[in-house]
Amino acid sequence: MIRKKILIVDDNNTDLLLAKNILEKENGLLETFTAKSGEEGIKKASDNDIDLAILDIRMPGIDGFETCKRIKALKPDIKVLILTGIEEPLNIKLASEAGVDLFTTKNLMEYTLYRSIKKVLDLN
Repeated sequence: MIRKKILIVDDNNTDLLLAKNILEKENGLLETFTAKSGEEGIKKASDNDIDLAILDIRMPGIDGFETCKRIKALKPDIKVLILTGIEEPLNIKLASEAGVDLFTTKNLMEYTLYRSIKKVLDLN
């Protein structure tokens, strides 16, 4: 199977490392990159051949929705998953309008993150 490249963008270092550790346990099928801001995430997405960007919503500077829009403008084929601790219906609507492919919450990240990635990247 082809190794997929995942970019994780989150200003919370604990959540960033947790997501990275969860994904790196998956049999070496996923290569992860990290960024602590939307701006840094956009640069890494631009400079690397990323398959999926996982974005937090609330970050200093530009938020996850704007980060998604800018990444999709640069590379429309990159899939985007919003991973947030904030469950508000408005955020789901804003995510859809920004071009997000899948929206999930951090509350069960350890159990749902890899399943969400498999879904959005259509992995078996």
